[in-house]
Amino acid sequence: LKSGIYTLKITVPNYKIKISSGIHTGTINNIGLDKLYGTISGTVTNEGSGFKHVTVTAISLTNSSIVKSTVTKNDGTYLLDKLAPDNYSVSASKISYLSSPPSVEVNIPGGYTETNITGINFTLFYSTVTQFELLPPTQQIISNINETYQFSFYTKDSQGRQVYSYPPIWSITPVISGTITPTGLYIPNKNYLGTIKIIADIPVFNKHIEVTQSVYYKIYPSSNNAEIYGNDNLKLFIPKFVTKHQSINEDKITLVTEDVTLAKYVSELYTPCSKLYNLKPDSFKFSDSIKIYIPITQNYNRKYLCVGRWDNSKVNWIPYDSKIEQDYCYTNIDHFSEYVLLIKSKELGVDSVTILPNPFSPKIKPVTISYYPTSIVSNKVNVTLKIYNMIGDLVKILVDNEFQNIGIIQEIQWDGKNNDGQLCLNGRYIAEFTVEDGTGIKSIAKTFVLIK
Repeated sequence: LKSGIYTLKITVPNYKIKISSGIHTGTINNIGLDKLYGTISGTVTNEGSGFKHVTVTAISLTNSSIVKSTVTKNDGTYLLDKLAPDNYSVSASKISYLSSPPSVEVNIPGGYTETNITGINFTLFYSTVTQFELLPPTQQIISNINETYQFSFYTKDSQGRQVYSYPPIWSITPVISGTITPTGLYIPNKNYLGTIKIIADIPVFNKHIEVTQSVYYKIYPSSNNAEIYGNDNLKLFIPKFVTKHQSINEDKITLVTEDVTLAKYVSELYTPCSKLYNLKPDSFKFSDSIKIYIPITQNYNRKYLCVGRWDNSKVNWIPYDSKIEQDYCYTNIDHFSEYVLLIKSKELGVDSVTILPNPFSPKIKPVTISYYPTSIVSNKVNVTLKIYNMIGDLVKILVDNEFQNIGIIQEIQWDGKNNDGQLCLNGRYIAEFTVEDGTGIKSIAKTFVLIK
């Protein structure tokens, strides 16, 4: 440019055109630009007149966020200002009213001049809410692909028309599966696998609505190990670079947790003692082994526990060589099926009986009798535990015909008093166990010493 004084015209998309005069060559000038906004305006009516105190909202169709909200004036008019270029869904809402139209899509275009959209009008009709609807997202939920998923809640009148009402209070179970926002947007925990229950509570109507959805996990090559958490505290460990087997087309997995049916209590050697973890798709194979961790939720005798897989061809449980780590029993697997925690069955009776301290002094501390019931044919047995003196007199009934789970360690304390509440004399006593499982009755006796 030749030396002199110039007028500059600056045009930048989505900003107001700026004209600056008196600019000298060879000088540094800072020129501020004003961002370009648009407006949306209109009127909300009810029974032919302007309707005041109606909420009008503009939601971005790009990211589903609320960009601007206002309320109508006394004459029913409204103005949504300072709207950046975008596509918007505009709606009018008031408790117990339905809107016609329900919403209007409005475009604020980019460019160099401000856009003012007028005439976006709504008519509201009073109506009574009679129907409640909770809808899941239309797409499959996958936890580890950095996506979010919108659950939608609708209140409708008797004719199925949408009526604006109080927003629901959202919640989710299990909490490990992720979070749900006050607008019903589900944000998955990227390490979760299984099912979720989305709950919408509307206290003003005393309504509780819920929907259950499967959450999938996508298997793909990774340079990192993956720890996946499922329903009822199941865990999977997938080493790095382990993927689906080359013969498998499906690349997404999920988990369904259910109770073990009576038909699967068939083994004489092992008894299921956990939920059934149904990993799907059935027979999904991995390129290498992964680890499955099943939680130990009861006080089982751990030396008899293992992970088991249901074999449809043999109609029986297949036990796996397993290890215990904290409150989990785990093993290696290379394909999906139905898995449970198994406990090795033993003949009818009680096992691992301990009576401590022995001798004991009731003036110092009670005696603790621990044991666990066993049975081959049932997962529960009827147990009675009585204390006798050495001449055969009944002293105390500690357990009276109580159904107890097999394999779970039971602990009973005795304070040294008889059934009449009197402290027993020094001497040797007998703890007699009687167990019954429908096929027979068995009694076992152990002795111990009381010293005051």
